[in-house]
Amino acid sequence: MVDQHQSLYDSFRWLVPTHFNMGQECCHRWANSSVDARRIALFYETHTGTREIWTYERLSSTANQLANGLIRMGVRQGDRVALITAQRPEALVAHIACYSLGAVVVPFSPNNTTQALEQRIRDAEARVAIFDNSAASLMLSKLSRYPSLKQLIGIDIQDDRVLHWRHLLLRQPNSFKAVVTRASDPAILLYEGAVGMLLSHSALIGSLPAFVASQNWFPHGADVMWSPSEWFRSEGLLQALLPTLYFGQSMIATNETYPNTKVFEMLQRYRVSSACLPAETLIALSHLSLTHGISSAFSLRSLATTGNNLPEAVAEWCMQTLNVTPNEMFGTRETGQILGNSHSKWPIRAGSLGKPYPGHRLALLGETGMPVMPGETGELALNRFDQHGHADPALFHSFWRQPELTAQAFDGDWFRSGIYARMDEDGYHWRAERPSDSRAE
Repeated sequence: MVDQHQSLYDSFRWLVPTHFNMGQECCHRWANSSVDARRIALFYETHTGTREIWTYERLSSTANQLANGLIRMGVRQGDRVALITAQRPEALVAHIACYSLGAVVVPFSPNNTTQALEQRIRDAEARVAIFDNSAASLMLSKLSRYPSLKQLIGIDIQDDRVLHWRHLLLRQPNSFKAVVTRASDPAILLYEGAVGMLLSHSALIGSLPAFVASQNWFPHGADVMWSPSEWFRSEGLLQALLPTLYFGQSMIATNETYPNTKVFEMLQRYRVSSACLPAETLIALSHLSLTHGISSAFSLRSLATTGNNLPEAVAEWCMQTLNVTPNEMFGTRETGQILGNSHSKWPIRAGSLGKPYPGHRLALLGETGMPVMPGETGELALNRFDQHGHADPALFHSFWRQPELTAQAFDGDWFRSGIYARMDEDGYHWRAERPSDSRAE
């Protein structure tokens, strides 16, 4: 094949507008078009078999109702709204509503410990919490410890201390004028570790090169996307849910526990064309397939994986059983996915981290802060600016209320990831161990 990586990388330009709002771009603009309003935004399926279909029109209308309700509760631009649910339509509605009014979504796992959730909600100073049954015991057992919370909104929860989701929406109009936000305004506060990390609205734009490339130049016609990555993680939000909606395509959400054999039924039933899975999940699915004799009648056109490298046997299984070549991606929570493959555009080199996705200026820095030569090991770093001098929107906004920690993460304009790698003569990156510090000898 012809290696197109260099030409794609050199010709890429960031086009980040001054004003950008993820609620508008991922939902309302489609709903406001008579041609696109009835496109399906979300297929939802529970483990008991209940199914729902959400069009962009329905998603927009419901998000508008929630946005109006949140404003009546006193939520304003910049306020934090905690969201503790599994993958479900109401979670997506909450994201769109918060983006639209300029609030900051703080998504949490319902599997958090009570102590971890308490510490993080207090740290975020969330004004409102939206949660479902999966998090009811977590939230209601320690209410006195959340002094910043002014309102609780419960999904399918009957409790006098909680405002029921449906009752709230019934009282609100379904029209709402989205707040004009700058692309640099915070939109999401993630707690994937002890310290919160802010992402701007422009982080969606920053995620698109990796998303488009790893999904073999998404979209193709009416693509249907599925990912088990939860929406309280950057991978689930920025490499699956939000980019899919940005392109006006369909997403699948389920409350299933993965992996299980129902995955294969779902892939066939919805004719899933694109998917993004953690490597560990894909490995487990390959084992299930081999033990249950799964057939290969799938419609997958593209498959991206995150996390660890795939074993060659699993990559081979993807090609034989799923009829698709997996594109591995690599990144950090602060940078998003910045390295990887796009097998239709440049060759895959098994075991590598791939090449930089267009728009991202990478280097491997040595102890002195200077880039090392090919073949040498250095710390993977992402520059604030691409090779043309344009700001890279993939980089995180800041650590939450930690200006010193944010500053320490950079060496000049380089964000130092703490991950070590080496680059070969052809531009492929490979994981490596950190060199021993000669100064400590």
